[in-house]
Amino acid sequence: MRKLLISIFLCPLISWGNECLETRASISLNTTYARLVVAEIDKCKSLVSKYYLEMGTKVDLISGVRKKDYLLNQKLQKYALNSLKKLAKNALEFRPKNLILVPSKSLKKFQNNLEFLKEIKKNLNCKVVLPNLETESILGFLAAKLKISKSPLPLMVWNLNDSGSFWAIEEEGQGFKIFYDKISPYIFKDMVVEGILKKDHNKILTPNPLDLEKITQGEKLLEIYLKYNLDKFLQEKSKNYQVIGIGDFHHQSVYPKTMSTLVSFKLDQLKTALEKSSNLSDKEIGGEYPEVQVTNLILAKGIMETMQIQEVTALSVNEADGALVYEDYWKN
Repeated sequence: MRKLLISIFLCPLISWGNECLETRASISLNTTYARLVVAEIDKCKSLVSKYYLEMGTKVDLISGVRKKDYLLNQKLQKYALNSLKKLAKNALEFRPKNLILVPSKSLKKFQNNLEFLKEIKKNLNCKVVLPNLETESILGFLAAKLKISKSPLPLMVWNLNDSGSFWAIEEEGQGFKIFYDKISPYIFKDMVVEGILKKDHNKILTPNPLDLEKITQGEKLLEIYLKYNLDKFLQEKSKNYQVIGIGDFHHQSVYPKTMSTLVSFKLDQLKTALEKSSNLSDKEIGGEYPEVQVTNLILAKGIMETMQIQEVTALSVNEADGALVYEDYWKN
């Protein structure tokens, strides 16, 4: 036990002898889960030189929420706060320069979310940051970069979620460039319901089952949209980058359906997955969001074809990791 305690407290002290090294801690928080990361950061190289601690805890900010005004329940707030305090206590054992908490955009839907975040800041004595969509893309890029430390090509990180489609690259001497398009899983699903099925998307919540003819029509509909809306720079430059897909769209929806045995999925695997998904009902598709599963495959395939991307590496990343090396968060 004594040796363990000595090693715990000596690790952060080592970083004091090098101006590039700094111990940092960050917590990401959404409505169901909180994740803590403590690491020694090389500020000069913008990378993690050593992980000290990674742990998570369940929180519940959904059950019992008053739907009429969408207020966070006081009992749930107290429970979540106690869970976060335990995480913070573990982080402080490593004496980080600071503890930063990054709340997910899912918390924004609660009317009293700012009051809750103020309580977190006061009780944890931490810095709470509220990233906008551009900063979220940067955090995702940095988190992916930490996992893909060696690549023959520069990285292009692609996240497609309910807010739209986001692409992030980092250019030497120019910093980050973020590209955005409003296309999202549910927007495209509704486009198929309206444009292909000729039905009201407010009344018809799922387009399934889609036969091969309707899938082809959906692909053509997307092709027209992308022709006028997808950034030309991305189309021209994408072949010069390794494309990393982050977020649930890639890691939870598209990638599993390709049956890939690698950490990436290829364009031809998407084509096969679409053929296998034709004529399936929501019940047969299964999963948490079957209504967008088939249209997600069309969406991924169409974007990859338009940008001439043959392969996407699917990664599960966390904003807590990206926050550790996002220097704007650590300025005094």
